[in-house]
Amino acid sequence: MSIIGMGGLGKTTVAKKLNNDDKVIRKHFKCIGWVFVSDQDYKTQEVILNLLKSLGKKMDVLEPMETQELKRTLCDHLMGQRYLIFLDDVWHKTMWDEVKECFPDKSNGSRIVITSRIAEVARYASPKEPHFLRFLDKEESWSLFSKKVFRGDPCPRHLEPLGRQIAMKCKGLPLSIVVLGSMLATKEKSERVWERTMNYVSSFISEDKTCLQVLALSYHNLPLELKPCFLYFGAFPEDYEISVRRLIALWLAEGLVQSVGNRPLEDVAESYLEELINRSLVQVGKKRTDGGLKTCRIHDLCRDLCIEEATRENFLTANVEAPKSALPSFSQRKHRRVSSLRDTHCLITSKDWDSSSLRALFSFDPQRNSMSSDSWKNLCTKYKLIRILDLGANIAAGSIPNALSELTNLRYLRLFIPSSVIPSSIFELWNLKMLFIHGSPSYVLPVEVFKLQQLEQLIICGRTTFMPNSVRSSTRPLLSLRVMSYIFHNEAFESLVKSHYFPNLIKLKLDGAQSEWPYLINLLPFLPCLERLTLLNHDSAREDDDNIFDKVTEAHIVSSNLKKVTLKVLSWSWRSIELLGKFPHLQILKLQDVILHMNRESRFDKNCVSENSFPKLHTLHIEKGGCSGSRFLLHETALLQLRYLFVEGVSLKAYMRRSRLWELPNLQDVKIINSFSSSSLEREIENLQAQAKYRLLILYEINTE
Repeated sequence: MSIIGMGGLGKTTVAKKLNNDDKVIRKHFKCIGWVFVSDQDYKTQEVILNLLKSLGKKMDVLEPMETQELKRTLCDHLMGQRYLIFLDDVWHKTMWDEVKECFPDKSNGSRIVITSRIAEVARYASPKEPHFLRFLDKEESWSLFSKKVFRGDPCPRHLEPLGRQIAMKCKGLPLSIVVLGSMLATKEKSERVWERTMNYVSSFISEDKTCLQVLALSYHNLPLELKPCFLYFGAFPEDYEISVRRLIALWLAEGLVQSVGNRPLEDVAESYLEELINRSLVQVGKKRTDGGLKTCRIHDLCRDLCIEEATRENFLTANVEAPKSALPSFSQRKHRRVSSLRDTHCLITSKDWDSSSLRALFSFDPQRNSMSSDSWKNLCTKYKLIRILDLGANIAAGSIPNALSELTNLRYLRLFIPSSVIPSSIFELWNLKMLFIHGSPSYVLPVEVFKLQQLEQLIICGRTTFMPNSVRSSTRPLLSLRVMSYIFHNEAFESLVKSHYFPNLIKLKLDGAQSEWPYLINLLPFLPCLERLTLLNHDSAREDDDNIFDKVTEAHIVSSNLKKVTLKVLSWSWRSIELLGKFPHLQILKLQDVILHMNRESRFDKNCVSENSFPKLHTLHIEKGGCSGSRFLLHETALLQLRYLFVEGVSLKAYMRRSRLWELPNLQDVKIINSFSSSSLEREIENLQAQAKYRLLILYEINTE
């Protein structure tokens, strides 16, 4: 078995508890050995030598032996015995390759326990899923903290509320709690001392180098290409839920992701993030419908490590507030990347620091403010090398000058623009790859947007309309564009699509429509690379409007590459769903606030998901909305590949009775959250729970009406 977790989470402690269990472990196993491997240029000979020593072998006999002879000695010693071996703090898969021959497998109940920070090492050594240590909860944190501070004595009542808050600020990491508790054990037990400690928990822990030294091993063991990606986490504030797409966009804009064969750089970047998670440095946040990561986060101590290492390497200066810019430690350095937490506009206009080498500026300013003309003037004249400009969610762009176009090195730009007019100077940034704009309910994109020939992602949070007559002989297609949202589907957009202006688009979000879903299908041949489509406020054709459905060219469906479709706040007819079921590569369907208008007639097949529909769909997500007029029925050959079903906030009536949805042969995971059922359906739900052959979680409310 394997025990996995970040440094300081207690892997070795758990293993030692097993090792010291006299009542069970030492009675069951006749031979128990322990070796601490670590990453300090381990040598196989020393690992085996120390393991034999823990088994009681005499060192004077063993030390003259070569590695192969030591291996044979260990194997002979374990042969025929029921043994338990602990390999503590393993970092490399090669280490297991070098020692596994020493452990005879006679199917007699012998076990090997591996502790590691790297999940891949554990999975390599054993096909069984590792045991991932979790962080301590509130009560466990308080219990460990009070044990270290008072050493068995009770905590005075007046200190307990403060003590609990201090323990909580350690975010469940045992090492932090032990360090802080041990420090407070030597100090005065008073509210004054504890209040001061509570306000500066992070500083007190950082001052004790034990914690950071433990975590630093993980950083120094990273492959070279992952180190700058990890240090980037230091740019984000404490306890920040980090958007994975935003993080990856920053990595790509900085050129931190190396190409691997023909793989898309986004895929390589995702594998980088997965490896950082695998190495217990980054934590999983929210997940996407397809199982990928939507958000991630980092423990405060790991963030402190990022900031310390990034500062040492002059990679990033984090936690900057305007008054600090006057400090010698800040002003005397040439900063490459700066993350500002407050008074960003003051930082930009300050003359007390050298910004000539700045490559990236991030703002996480919590206060609403606006960029002044002086701020823009200083930025455009002194930040000539800047590649990343992320002014965050609270600093309005104000009046953007034409001089912005002189920042020709900009690759990534994120602005809060409260006006619907996007300044023309933005479209002169000919090296721009990522453009993110938010702050207004609607925007108008001028024809100048087609000057951005390097643009890969165009994310505008507001209904965005292309100007009429954008198709001109002087404009060139955006061949690099892969992601675009939230575009208003009108005639201007259709003209651009049909003129092949977005031939390599992979992901598209459309907001609203003048034409309807069947017409949109006929645009798909002009978007041959499109894999992900989101439709917002987009009504489908009416059930009885046969003329519209007759205009659908089914060959366009068959040739489509669509893999994921998301529908939000829509009213859809059943025939539109039937069309969706014909897409041959569709794997994920997400319905949010969608009302399915089903036919009220008695014909059974009218509302049935028809034969062979959704042949490759593996994930169905239904959130709010519901079925109007009938039930959600399936043909016996429909949705056969469905593995993941998620239902939230809907009436279960349409999805329960006579529906085969719960009996599909490949279902693996079903979640029904905060949904509504009548009391008469309660027994059906109980039967479902009793008979389910898949993982099932049901949280629902009973409607007694």
